Amino acid sequence: MSVPATITLTTAQVDSIIAQQGGTPSTQPPTQPPTQPPTQPPTQPPVTPPAGGSNIYLSLDWDHPGRVDTPMGPDDVIIASFTTGNLDSADNNLPRVSGAEFQGPPSARYAVLSDQPGDFSANPPVLGNGAVSAGNSVQVPFAVGSGSNHGYYPKLLKNHTYYFNVKNMDGPQSCKAQGVCGMFIELSKPSGV
Repeated sequence: MSVPATITLTTAQVDSIIAQQGGTPSTQPPTQPPTQPPTQPPTQPPVTPPAGGSNIYLSLDWDHPGRVDTPMGPDDVIIASFTTGNLDSADNNLPRVSGAEFQGPPSARYAVLSDQPGDFSANPPVLGNGAVSAGNSVQVPFAVGSGSNHGYYPKLLKNHTYYFNVKNMDGPQSCKAQGVCGMFIELSKPSGV
């Protein structure tokens, strides 16, 4: 059974995103306490989202991988962090981080797995070409420690924090036209990693 990861948004941030998408914000605080302490935003310099956008920080739990659903504005950037465990990944079943639409139409996205929040570099990406994904759904498999990356996928250090950075792309297949851009982000890994 998967335990959902904690989202590190304030009620005001969520209300702002909902209002930007034309919904009615809730002024009530959450009815359930978070399952883990909130994660502080990264200590690196602040990431500048596109004009009119906001940063949405999510925290994914390595020990309890799962899915986080979040509203997202057309110009927002998702920065989903996770810290790898202390075991090597298996060579035949790689962990992965992925995302796609949630409560909205499919939309073109661009994602980069990096050791830096808000990093969308592509020439070359910090963790190699296998760290980049683009399309209606985005996914980056990766190896941990001495696990095989099959010569392509990112090879992550054990007990180190990484960021799955996601933004919407421009164009006719983008949610920017509809303004409804909600996403789910999911961390999945085989048991024992």
